[in-house]
Amino acid sequence: MLSLYRTTLFPLYLFCSFILALNLFVLSVSAVDESIPGQAQSPILGTPSEETFSFEDIYQIELNLDIPADIEMIAAEGKGINVTLEKQTQATKTAQDVLIRNYLENISLIGTQNSGILQLQIKLPEMDTIDEKPIPFPSITDLHTTLQGQLQLKCTIKTPADVSIKIQAKTGDIHLKHIRGKIEIAAETGNIQLDETLGNYNITLKKGRIDGKILLTQGQNKLETQDGSIVLTILDPVATPMDVTAQGGNIRLNLPENYAVDVELESEKQQIVINLPAQIDDETSLTLINGGGPLFRLKATHAISLLQSSPNDEDTSADTVSDPFEDSTQPVPEIAQPPVVDGNLFETVWQKAAALSPFQNADGEGEPQNPTETLLMWDAENLYIGVKAYVAESQLPHISQTQLDSPIWEDERIEI
Repeated sequence: MLSLYRTTLFPLYLFCSFILALNLFVLSVSAVDESIPGQAQSPILGTPSEETFSFEDIYQIELNLDIPADIEMIAAEGKGINVTLEKQTQATKTAQDVLIRNYLENISLIGTQNSGILQLQIKLPEMDTIDEKPIPFPSITDLHTTLQGQLQLKCTIKTPADVSIKIQAKTGDIHLKHIRGKIEIAAETGNIQLDETLGNYNITLKKGRIDGKILLTQGQNKLETQDGSIVLTILDPVATPMDVTAQGGNIRLNLPENYAVDVELESEKQQIVINLPAQIDDETSLTLINGGGPLFRLKATHAISLLQSSPNDEDTSADTVSDPFEDSTQPVPEIAQPPVVDGNLFETVWQKAAALSPFQNADGEGEPQNPTETLLMWDAENLYIGVKAYVAESQLPHISQTQLDSPIWEDERIEI
């Protein structure tokens, strides 16, 4: 009986030892292909891609991104456009990281110049650029799909300030700083920050927030988010038409003290806040701010607020005495192709011109009732000056001095 017990126990002992050894082997092998739970994963950083382009004859920069990326565009001194692409993703601490690092290194930035436009694109690696394809990435398509939610790209563009911008983006934040020119943005998801930009705006965002401190040039402006809020501080005192739409969110506009506009208000929640001098026009049902002016169309799901700008909004301090001539110089761009001198300021070359506005009355007290905008540019032979002089519909230019050497300053005029 004893011998039978020993015979039965010995195979059972070997079987249990085999199971234990097998389990330990499986654990050790799986640890090679899986990251250790609870251990922090460090990022994989790709070498930044840098390109420099000449600014000569460039009046517009176009950036078309069909992959998620943050975009930062900053006005800088110099005659070149510097573009940097930063790349990173999360490490897996497995053999896959070798392939992922190779993938990052092969993400490239492409720029082409054509007819005064610099077009920028980000190109992802193709099949022949990846040398190794270990499991679980048997194809480049699988690698694209796996990294889609983890890949972090940032495109930083440093350019001279006077340039128009056109951006088409999928997902990511967009930040423009001190850019002066026409600004067109069409983006799907992300936030847009406008930092003391000057121009004519056409911005459409599917989901996200639009914030900024902006100056407006003459012409129709449009800012829209289909799911988010819009908060803007208008820095210049001369109004120009603007459409602002914030579906699913609020609109808040901080305006200078004497900003004069007609406002069409549409709030689904009937939440309107105005702390500027305002009255309702009985005929048009428009809200007239400071007596009225160019038309603002404001549409939001929730609240619409029109507030007077505070000193903090304009980055001024009552304790600081500023030099009134500190910013009196204005760089004027050189052009390669002269404009046709025919009074048409919508010609493409005028988009590169430096804009001067607003002006003061001749006595230095306050600004004129009707705004004036002046455009300047030059070439080797001429200084080109374009003037947009706005006159209210109820006013007609006064012209009486038509004789030689007559006092023309008594009439409506442009003097240089």
